[in-house]
Amino acid sequence: MELRDGLKELYYGKWEGECPETVNEKYHDDYVRWLTDPGWNAPTGGEKGIDVSRRSSIVIQEIEAQHSTGNVLVVAHKATIRIMLCRALGIDVGRFRDRRSPTCRGS
Repeated sequence: MELRDGLKELYYGKWEGECPETVNEKYHDDYVRWLTDPGWNAPTGGEKGIDVSRRSSIVIQEIEAQHSTGNVLVVAHKATIRIMLCRALGIDVGRFRDRRSPTCRGS
C-alpha cells in the first residue's frame, strides 16, 4: 500500500469542518462563486477543483507507468474521485459536484 498526497481530498480552507449554512453566512460571495463553478473557484483559503485534477492526474499517470499490467486499486475521498472521473470522461471539472459516485459509509 502506498499513500499519495496527490490523491488527498480537496482542501476546503476556512470552510473545513463547517456546515453549508455557516459557510454561506460567513463567506457568502465565495460560497456562491464556488457553487456556480467549483472547478475554477476555490473555497475561501482552499483549492480549486482544477488543482485537484492536476495533482491527482500526475499520480494516476505515475501509477499507470509503474503498473502497466494487472489490477490496481486506487482509494480516495469523494470529491477527488468525482474530479478524477470528470477528467477521465472528458467532462468539465467544474461539474464534479454533479457526478454521483458510490461511497463507503461507516455506521
